[in-house]
Amino acid sequence: MNLEGTRQSSLLLSLPPELQMHISVQAALPDATSLALTCKTALGISRLRNLPTPDPVAHRAPWSADPSWQYTDLDSLNPECRCGQLETVLRQIRPRNARGHVDRTRSLCVDCVRYLPRRRSHWRARADALRSRYWDGEVQGDWDIAVLYFSTGVKMQCPPCRLREHGDIIDRDTVHGLTPAELASLAGA
Repeated sequence: MNLEGTRQSSLLLSLPPELQMHISVQAALPDATSLALTCKTALGISRLRNLPTPDPVAHRAPWSADPSWQYTDLDSLNPECRCGQLETVLRQIRPRNARGHVDRTRSLCVDCVRYLPRRRSHWRARADALRSRYWDGEVQGDWDIAVLYFSTGVKMQCPPCRLREHGDIIDRDTVHGLTPAELASLAGA
């Protein structure tokens, strides 16, 4: 393997693919997943070994209020995902700030299993973009409470998931699936 002229920042990537594969196979699932997410080369190696990924749906609580995510028999959902490692993987890949410290401005939503901004201004801008299209003033009060709970850490549900749980938003993609123009307007907020 000739690495002259390439810029590899890790000596691990200069190892032959067979050794990289062996390291990936010997690593525990959270470590192997973190390794796979470091770069495209490591991701390619993990795809060769068929790295199992924790299934967020299989790890959801059975009392989930979203009917599309409810299952009466969790064993039939994904029999391969009995890992119990999703929380460990999510802890290892937590967003970091410029100094490499854990980013406290983001919080994990337990329903959609994503790290989302906790800032109230972010959710206010998102509400402004969606208010006229998807809900009336009555839902705004529920949204404001959900934003308050998520931003202060009282609840671990993002506002869209909380409203979906209470039936105010039926479609899963109503808030998370914004149009590109809406996303661009929110990015500036």
